[in-house]
Amino acid sequence: MKTLGIGVIGCGNIAPYYLRNARAFQAIDIRALADLDQDLAARRGAEFGLPAMTTDALLTRDDIDIVLNLTPPSAHVAVTTAALQAGKHVYSEKPLAVTVDAARQLADLAGDMHLMLCVAPDTFLGAAHQHARRLIDGGDLGTIIGGTAFFLSPGMEGWHPNPAFFYREGGGPLLDMAPYYITLLVNLLGPVDRVAAMSSTPQATRRVTADGPFQNTDIPVDVPTTCWSLLHFASGAQVMFGMSWDVKAHDLPFIELFGTGGSVRLADPDQFGGKVRHSTGGDWTVIDTETDRFGGIDGQWNDYRSLGLADMAMALNEDREPQAALGRALHVLDVIETVARAATSEQILRPATTCDRAAPFDADGIVLRPV
Repeated sequence: MKTLGIGVIGCGNIAPYYLRNARAFQAIDIRALADLDQDLAARRGAEFGLPAMTTDALLTRDDIDIVLNLTPPSAHVAVTTAALQAGKHVYSEKPLAVTVDAARQLADLAGDMHLMLCVAPDTFLGAAHQHARRLIDGGDLGTIIGGTAFFLSPGMEGWHPNPAFFYREGGGPLLDMAPYYITLLVNLLGPVDRVAAMSSTPQATRRVTADGPFQNTDIPVDVPTTCWSLLHFASGAQVMFGMSWDVKAHDLPFIELFGTGGSVRLADPDQFGGKVRHSTGGDWTVIDTETDRFGGIDGQWNDYRSLGLADMAMALNEDREPQAALGRALHVLDVIETVARAATSEQILRPATTCDRAAPFDADGIVLRPV
């Protein structure tokens, strides 16, 4: 198997997770870093022993096969466009773009250039979520008829040193966190074909309390920070989905799905591991993924970001569809945008796209570097 060279554009808070994790995978080798803030790129380069350079210089390197786009969402389109035009495959952090129209233009460009474009999140490949998929596919729960999904938190200003971009156009909990949930639900249940929604913006400003240069400053809020929706899947399942950055405390599960033969409670969609609980009417059976490949301890940070990137590189080698495929990412973004439009129009709306579920994921097929 050929190891593909990776060039990283965007060296912010998420970059260290990718840079550390990528070392484990035989299919990928990170070879260069770039960022608009060249001092930040230099610091990351020194931290990880990698050369830092301008974006233009990175895109001209012959040893870069895939660009890993870790820039803020507002920059995704420009960076991905430049990388594709330079003849590079691209793996982008979510979302692919902040609008479906812009995402379609990227998809068209990738197609015209005969290049692969993949999109995070890859958390659905984690052991906990793949256990849930096997329960559903195996018929243990009967036909899934409905469920609930919740992401409820106080917001980003309590931990992020510069959270302003989360509350500008292109931000909000829908674009930031819904990709984890909807990607997982689409992998489990298939495409969404109808949505209804309501949203609100309870606070016009937010006070930054996290350590850093913006502590105790107020930032404006330009997007809805609470949204309640109902997702109707083509399979017939109906899932109530609540997202908010206005909730101080709660005790609701991340996702529960209800079938004609039983129910399943999923682990955190933003994690790879954790516990899966399922019941056919009696006591709950617990599946612990602590010792599973790409699993982890429930309630702890278990991170394998770069797993989807490694699968993409292997897919290029094997001439197959990657798990984090463009069509599914486009559908996920379309569902998110449709939810936002349904909330303002007070109508039941249909996404314009559909997709197939990913093939079952073979965790043992991912080649790791010898320790």
